[in-house]
Amino acid sequence: MVLCLCMLVCTVYAVDDATTTWLGTSGNGLSVGGVTVTAENADSITGDGITGAVSFAVVDGTPTLTLNNASITGGTPVSQGNKYMYPIYYNGSNGLKLVLKGTNNINATPTTEAPDTFGIYMGEGKGQLTLSGDADSVLTINSTNAGLYIYEGITIEGGAYHITSGEGYGSSEFGKAFYSCGPITIQNANVTAKGTNASGIYSDDYEYGFRIINSTVTAIGGSTSDEYPHDGIYSTIQLDISNSKVTAQGGSHGIYVQHYGGINISGKDTVVKAISTGDQSAAIYLRYSNFYYGYISLNDDLAILEPSDGKQVYYNSDDYNEAGYTIVGSEDTPAKAVTIAYGHNWQLIEEVPATKTTTGMKEHYCCSCGQLAIMEGDSYTIVEEADLIIPVKESSIVVIAPATPAQPEPNPATGTQDGISAAVALAVISALGIMALSRKKIS
Repeated sequence: MVLCLCMLVCTVYAVDDATTTWLGTSGNGLSVGGVTVTAENADSITGDGITGAVSFAVVDGTPTLTLNNASITGGTPVSQGNKYMYPIYYNGSNGLKLVLKGTNNINATPTTEAPDTFGIYMGEGKGQLTLSGDADSVLTINSTNAGLYIYEGITIEGGAYHITSGEGYGSSEFGKAFYSCGPITIQNANVTAKGTNASGIYSDDYEYGFRIINSTVTAIGGSTSDEYPHDGIYSTIQLDISNSKVTAQGGSHGIYVQHYGGINISGKDTVVKAISTGDQSAAIYLRYSNFYYGYISLNDDLAILEPSDGKQVYYNSDDYNEAGYTIVGSEDTPAKAVTIAYGHNWQLIEEVPATKTTTGMKEHYCCSCGQLAIMEGDSYTIVEEADLIIPVKESSIVVIAPATPAQPEPNPATGTQDGISAAVALAVISALGIMALSRKKIS
């Protein structure tokens, strides 16, 4: 009997003290598939909308939910003017970590009572969501509104994610696959985010922006452009991409950075493809705001490979607040498709001859990354601008000085000038001849 009681106690209190304390704190709350997590069920959360293994614990001070080959449908209906449903709803205050093992699915199927669904919901003041997985872990989320609505920020570390939102309802953020007013970081992960009626990934953070590191990301926005953004990737302040493969497509813009920042792209393995399907939009667009232009920084010999004559320019409109900094082609109109990758898109620059007043420039090649080269045989050699300068032409006027009569050379034997000696001798002979003729006439 004592043994049985001990077993019962151990079963009921399998959750550690930290977890029990956290779950018992007023204001902390977590529900999965419509089931409220308590100290009694934290180590094995079950319900009609849950299959597979789901558990919760506070690990090193961090509330941690683990999905192990789990499938979650249904959720907790919450009335906020409209009836929303959340398969995973977090009401704590210090963030949540979601650990993935195996293949997991969250299907937020709408009902009559809750026609508008989210995948994972964490409102303002609830902390950030961290998604953690290994190379074999997968999470798929399907919902009518945002698959991830995480107000404070999202960090993804490892794993594969396929997140799709439906038509959305009532507000621009609801149709996005990812939505956060905090920073978004994706690292060592494979992510596909599709916003059916809005942006694919939307970061509205004003401090850190959106970072993609060592990952493969495909972000698809809605196919049309109306009052709501339909960008593949939207970031309010900054977008950093390093050593990653990124494809961003939207009915508005492929990539849109709102203001006060720019796009930094680095890493020789990086490939960025941005596509706009809208009529009046650009593949990559940085909005001008409050007299501040954004920028596109390409590092590690990355270049604009498409369009082949692509270049970065200020793209101005009549309204200064809608002017932007983007990539255009030869027609000076925003490019609809842009590819940035390692390599060079060399464009021939013909020689500009020097003049008497200005320097010239040798024939060379220029890449959109800013580097210069000359062709040597069948290969390009990187050069500096100084190597290409043709100096100002020297004056072509020839000054002709008056001719100076040639002076006879001295006679080496006599030390006198032969010309003078000959002239003197001729004069003497002439004089003697005249004297002889004069004597003949007298006699």
